[in-house]
Amino acid sequence: MPQLEAIITTTISTHFIDSGYCSEHGIQIFNTENYTGASVAEHAVALMMSAMRKIPAIDSQVRQGNTDCFDYPGTELAGKTAGIIGFGNIGSYVAQLLSGFNMQLQYYNRSSRDSAVAQAIRLDRLLETSDVIFLTTPLNNDSHHIINVDALKRMKSTALLVNISPDDVMDMAAVRDALHQGEIGGVALDLLVVDFFLETPNTVLTSRRAWYTNECFMRRINQWKGTLQNYLAGQQQKSLSDLDFVPIKNYSEQD
Repeated sequence: MPQLEAIITTTISTHFIDSGYCSEHGIQIFNTENYTGASVAEHAVALMMSAMRKIPAIDSQVRQGNTDCFDYPGTELAGKTAGIIGFGNIGSYVAQLLSGFNMQLQYYNRSSRDSAVAQAIRLDRLLETSDVIFLTTPLNNDSHHIINVDALKRMKSTALLVNISPDDVMDMAAVRDALHQGEIGGVALDLLVVDFFLETPNTVLTSRRAWYTNECFMRRINQWKGTLQNYLAGQQQKSLSDLDFVPIKNYSEQD
């Protein structure tokens, strides 16, 4: 594609693009950032609530005619400790939402972040002391399998793991085994690949739908369209490639 000048993704992630090839051939890369807004954070909290109060299991029992459901006691949130791994836009929004539940909030992030509601803490201490652990980190070399066998062994046996990050921030086989062996309390996961967890106990699943709200979808379209329009108009904007911005002709003035 010798005439290709730019790639504009409709996603935040660009890991599926050969950035080396683009750099070598002068192709700029743009992504679509921050369109998820409240949607993903709200979904993370909804997953937590569903798991802690066993809503899917109770719903299933009620539909089968069992309205007693005394085998499914829930867990109260007030007074519990929530740990958030990854404290960017989504992680900090999760903290804001959780602050209304009278929970103790702590977070781990590679760089320091200001927060009025959550305290920064080492990763090992977060794993050891949290009743609920949220994975809200992008996938990179540091976060790949950040939840692995060693991390799972540090967690409380009653801990709930909530993931709205890319699948590979977890060693999914290790998490599956920990559930079967009763080493953690449960999981609530928004995953692309759900196969590992179709038969695991204490599991709530959604299939990569944390972002999928009407509001989020429209933000995504409008931001992608705006990036394309700005590029065609020759306006300077942030590129994810390692190239300096090269002014281009104003396509809006072409026939």
